[in-house]
Amino acid sequence: MKHITNALKKRIAIVMVFIAMFAVIPSPMTLAADPSGNTPIVYIKGYQELIKLDGNGGSTHLLDDDGDIVDNAISQAAPLFAKALVTDDWDEYCDVTYEALKPLYADAQPSPDGTVDPNTGVGNYFENDLWSWSPEEIDPALNEQPYAFYEYNFDFRLSMLKNAEDLHAFVKAVEEKTGHDKVIMVGRCGSTNLIAAYLYQYQEPVNYADLEKLILISSNVDGVDFMEALLGGTVKINPEATYRLVKYQGYLDDAIADEGIVAFLNATIDMLADTGLGLKAICKLAQHIYEKVKDRLIARLMKEYYGICPGYITFVNENYEAYRSYIFQEEGDMEKYAAIIADADEYHYHAQVGFDERLQTMRDMGIEVDLVALYGDQTYPLMESADLTSDRIASVEDQSLGGRAAPLTGTFSAAYIAAREAEGKGAYLSPDRQIDASTGLFPDTTWYIKNSKHTFGDPLQGLVNVLTRTKNVTVNSDPAYPQFLNHFDTGLVPAQEKNENDMDWAAVEQERNEWPLRMPQSFFQMLKSLLRMLVDYLKTQLAPFRAKVSE
Repeated sequence: MKHITNALKKRIAIVMVFIAMFAVIPSPMTLAADPSGNTPIVYIKGYQELIKLDGNGGSTHLLDDDGDIVDNAISQAAPLFAKALVTDDWDEYCDVTYEALKPLYADAQPSPDGTVDPNTGVGNYFENDLWSWSPEEIDPALNEQPYAFYEYNFDFRLSMLKNAEDLHAFVKAVEEKTGHDKVIMVGRCGSTNLIAAYLYQYQEPVNYADLEKLILISSNVDGVDFMEALLGGTVKINPEATYRLVKYQGYLDDAIADEGIVAFLNATIDMLADTGLGLKAICKLAQHIYEKVKDRLIARLMKEYYGICPGYITFVNENYEAYRSYIFQEEGDMEKYAAIIADADEYHYHAQVGFDERLQTMRDMGIEVDLVALYGDQTYPLMESADLTSDRIASVEDQSLGGRAAPLTGTFSAAYIAAREAEGKGAYLSPDRQIDASTGLFPDTTWYIKNSKHTFGDPLQGLVNVLTRTKNVTVNSDPAYPQFLNHFDTGLVPAQEKNENDMDWAAVEQERNEWPLRMPQSFFQMLKSLLRMLVDYLKTQLAPFRAKVSE
């Protein structure tokens, strides 16, 4: 998921830059073999990096080599952007920018009929080949450990319903290989959406006969807020979240290769934020520009890739109707993309809408369902809810299927805490008073991990091993793994009111709010440094032209 997430982060940052001109995860988790000799584990990986075979035994990474395309787009769009700012006529800017950025997705995009280039797909362990499986060779390296996990991969650009059909065949092959009639299924991030399709198509009709336990980590089935906004055409730029994202998470570095521009823009963000109204004014302008370009530029760009990839479409839940009318708004779109739309409709109206109820039915039948939600950071500042704590991708509420969370910079009120304690639910409140686990779908089998930031790997492995190996496990079963945990590189530990690796977002907010109390010289010093940086940068850029003139 790392490369997919980075590619998505880069492209969303590019979109944000083109709106205002300056305004998917580490290594796969491994599951240890089950020493008890019980039910085999099927582990479904999240979205993985796409590759394209070159026909000579090699491969290239898709959605990765875009520097020239972006540089060309900037050079073409910059003068038109300046012109549009003056005239407020954005049509020419939209058309030129769209044509310049469209090649970003040329090799990776699905065809309108829902198929993809057969030479592209998810790479295998050694790359230079596409991932595949066969009944004869399922995880051959693990054949001597018949109760080890069986890893499944899939192409998120293809129909989730077709992927579910293949997953069903894979599960049946694992059962036959191991001699078991049930599996423990583990999914994370985007693979949870595939699991939703699998439950709808192949498990509900047989009363979930193939499942002994289901473990969902950072579930996206209930939606991903920033994708809901981006694909639904409902972006609302959040100034405070914009500042935090640019200042503390380095997204400009992913959008712009030139270090001079990045340094200048970071300094600009600092100055604007510290002057109070500046950043809000810029975000207000960016919002105005977005409203001008969202149909003619953003929707068309989204339709080149994210808006027609079934995997990304499944990130839209509450805004699904808005997504359909926004992405496919041009004449002929509904007919051209009929296959993709029909697949998305069936997934949303059947697999996604009934997901929570299916999980509850499974629980009522005695099938265990465990959830793991991650939090402690914000997501992209494309909606007001970016202020809520999340794992950078999905909100706590969506991951935990209803668990309530406080804003990133605050905690639940004293009155709220007192009310929950009076109801006998104080134990479900996190030590940092930001999570109320009692409001989730499964309060006693949902774990919350702070500071994981949508990251998977060894620290999470211990918890997952406990969940897969222990029958009827709850948040009270193992003192080492209570309901609220904190993520360190060395492992998970019970969470505290304040953890060593917590980012004090409240302090950041307070420092900014106290700016008027600071000496005004600080502003002028920053402005002077900012202007100096701009002059130095312009000198560097103009140096080649001065050299030609002197010749």
